[in-house]
Amino acid sequence: MKKALMTASVPSMIGQFNMNNIQILQELGYEVHVACNFYDGSVWTKERTRQFIKELKRKKIRYHQIGFPRSPLDIRGVVTSFQQLKRLTEKEEFDLMHCHTPVASVISRAVAHEKKIRVIYTAHGFHFYTGAPLKNWLIYFPIEWVCSWWTDTLITINKEDYARAGKLMHARRVTYIPGVGIDLKKFSPNVFLKSETALIRRKLGVSDHEKILLSVGELSPRKNHESVIRAIAKLNHPNIKYFICGTGALQEHLQKLIDELGMSEKVKLLGYRADISELCCCADLFVLPSVQEGLPVALMEAVASKIPVICSRIRGNTDLIKSDALFEARDVDGISEKIIEYLFSDKSKEVEHNYQILKKYDMTAVIHEIRGLYSGGENLYELYECQRLRLSIGVPLEATLLLSVGELNENKNHAVILRAMLLLQEKNVHYVIAGEGVMHDRLLEMTRKYNIEDRVHLIGFCNDIPRLCKIADVCVFPSIREGLGMAAIEGMASGLPLIVSDNRGTRGFLKENMAFTCRYDDADGFAKAIKYFVKNEDVRISMGKVNAEVVRRFDIGTVNKIMYKAYSSLR
Repeated sequence: MKKALMTASVPSMIGQFNMNNIQILQELGYEVHVACNFYDGSVWTKERTRQFIKELKRKKIRYHQIGFPRSPLDIRGVVTSFQQLKRLTEKEEFDLMHCHTPVASVISRAVAHEKKIRVIYTAHGFHFYTGAPLKNWLIYFPIEWVCSWWTDTLITINKEDYARAGKLMHARRVTYIPGVGIDLKKFSPNVFLKSETALIRRKLGVSDHEKILLSVGELSPRKNHESVIRAIAKLNHPNIKYFICGTGALQEHLQKLIDELGMSEKVKLLGYRADISELCCCADLFVLPSVQEGLPVALMEAVASKIPVICSRIRGNTDLIKSDALFEARDVDGISEKIIEYLFSDKSKEVEHNYQILKKYDMTAVIHEIRGLYSGGENLYELYECQRLRLSIGVPLEATLLLSVGELNENKNHAVILRAMLLLQEKNVHYVIAGEGVMHDRLLEMTRKYNIEDRVHLIGFCNDIPRLCKIADVCVFPSIREGLGMAAIEGMASGLPLIVSDNRGTRGFLKENMAFTCRYDDADGFAKAIKYFVKNEDVRISMGKVNAEVVRRFDIGTVNKIMYKAYSSLR
């Protein structure tokens, strides 16, 4: 039987966010193992952890204690857990590893790389993000960059991380999946009777004329509950009560703050709750004041419950909430104003607007994508994504697509390919140019003059060239001068044949069976080369395979070794 290992620093990451993924793996025939630090009590109580272990046993999921630390600076903990995990993989011989949380994922990917295990990493929110402290970038970014080379699939769950990973990381595949999914039906307000929500309110000590403000999240600095507590104290409104669901290291600190502010009757720490859907449906306003999030499940659950929400203006939150319900995370005055505005005015339009956005995060879609990744069906999913990208640019699926990447200037010489397109008169050949520059308007005018504007696509700057290469059939680089064309190398690495101009840069590394070469001003030569590839698909494919093999000599590791020798020789 195939074996899969799910790793995370803390059991809460598995229990709260990955039980659906484990079920998918089991349905696909995997024997599933879980490895985490069950002794870490910073998020879950000992009793909650014991309940989780019982659940694992009941579902026939094998579990292992690995002492993953939560800080990358805990060198001793990192080394110890690496050795523990390495021994576990040697014993169990896993076919697949899916890792979560920063430190556990670094250790897991290092072991998977050494043991040649296929590895998927879900980034639940990079610690380096727009506005993050400098130390986060100095510590976490270099580590993630290195580990990305060891990652088969990098899953990002918000748009900011997806854009950054696509541009800076080197995983074999970077994909965006909208979080861990949400069961919209479970959180529908229609699930609960008014009598049931009224009973919950009474149990919480809330009268009919009072308003419930609700937050859900770990009691940690990152969740920033303190700012809302101070905002409630500042308002001192007689009809507002604030409830916080969650456990964590700051419980005593927050309770002390509540007592010091004289808010013990208005602000309650409810601890761990298994009835979040019920609490959401009887709340009047949900608030998420976090200073850092990936894609917050708690916020999704509140939106699914169709109650008004306000939240901090940070990555992840802004993926979900597009209205004016955003505030600066530590702005106590701003939070106070939003609370009053959203508690005591009609926000039904905003509620419905948020709910419509949330529909694309439904559990069904997420499960479908995860199943494809686990089952090896990523090729089908990737094919679908490539088809969608082609059509979005305006390129028919059956067309032969030429791709050029480079600044729109005289040296890059895109104009010669436009002249070749005119000579070719092949209606089923399209040309995509990715780049910006001073010749944009002139090139556009040429497409109109040659009557080829429907087959030439100037798409501007693109930060995801590998994705463009996946939809292309041929890479074209007609430059007058080049050093070593990195865009050409990227095309080769993607398994594409090349049509290039005969210049110093291309002459240095291309052999005759790797590309067609033409004089930079020979539009007729380019037209003939294009036509040859259109008519001979088998040659296109075989040449692309050769290029992908040859380009390995430009691997970053090889280049680094050469530079090391060069520097060493100077000593």
